[in-house]
Amino acid sequence: MARTEAGRLLTIQHRQRQLQLRAATLRTLTQLWELWDGQTIRTFGRFVEPATTLVQDRFGTSAGLAVGYYQALRIAEEAGGSPTPRVAHPPDTESVVGSLRATALA
Repeated sequence: MARTEAGRLLTIQHRQRQLQLRAATLRTLTQLWELWDGQTIRTFGRFVEPATTLVQDRFGTSAGLAVGYYQALRIAEEAGGSPTPRVAHPPDTESVVGSLRATALA
């Protein structure tokens, strides 16, 4: 939780940016969804390949936003030390495809 007004504003801005990214991602996924006829694995591949790329790319974008927020918040809050943010590895292709397949079949 932010202690300063600047930190509070940074937190609000970060949340808004993440929500905008989520909305843009969902819009694109909705467009990609139309590539699948809902019946065959062949057409599912037309959806899953670009959707997997999108998920992995947007993971990186989200992580970048988070790192920027973290660094700006530390400055605004006059936090001591100089930790380096560590970003998780993006989800591997198999994990994303498995999640998309499970969700689509449900």
